[in-house]
Order: sequence, then C-alpha cells, then structure tokens
Amino acid sequence: MSLDPSPKPRVGIPYRTRKEELTGERGKYEKYLGAVRQAGGEPVEISLALSDEEIKKLARTLDAIVLPGSPASAPISRSWTTPSRNASRF
Repeated sequence: MSLDPSPKPRVGIPYRTRKEELTGERGKYEKYLGAVRQAGGEPVEISLALSDEEIKKLARTLDAIVLPGSPASAPISRSWTTPSRNASRF
C-alpha cells in the first residue's frame, strides 16, 4: 500500500511592479514566494506582461492567488490601529 501525498496547492503571485520584474529586483517578491513555500504551497510567478489569454490559461492551473502589496499601497496610519473611543459600543 503506497500513500500518495496530495499535490501542493499552486499559488499564483504576480510581480509587485513591472519595473521590479524587468530589473530583477526580487527582494520583496521573494518574501511572498517563501511564505507560500513555508505554508506548503507551490508558488507560481505571474508576469505582468502576460496577455489576457495567457492569464486566463494560467489561472485555470492555479488553486489560489496572492496579491502582493505595491510601493503605491498606502501605509497604515496609527489611527487605524488605535481603537476609537466609540469602538466599545460595537
């Protein structure tokens, strides 16, 4: 009797920016890839240069997608993390 392990879930991760993809700046992108590996998944790199058809074809082979933040993402301000005095009402 052989135990066939379940295949790892394939998780697509698009690059954060086209510039990072073209210049090979992978530091932050590698963190997403590593996190998927650590969670037991198989990371699948998604180029931002793919056509709509290529994306559709690739999407059919994925189990999930991680959307990484971009340099344009707004930082969380302190006020978002500090409870409001009205929060106790909820």
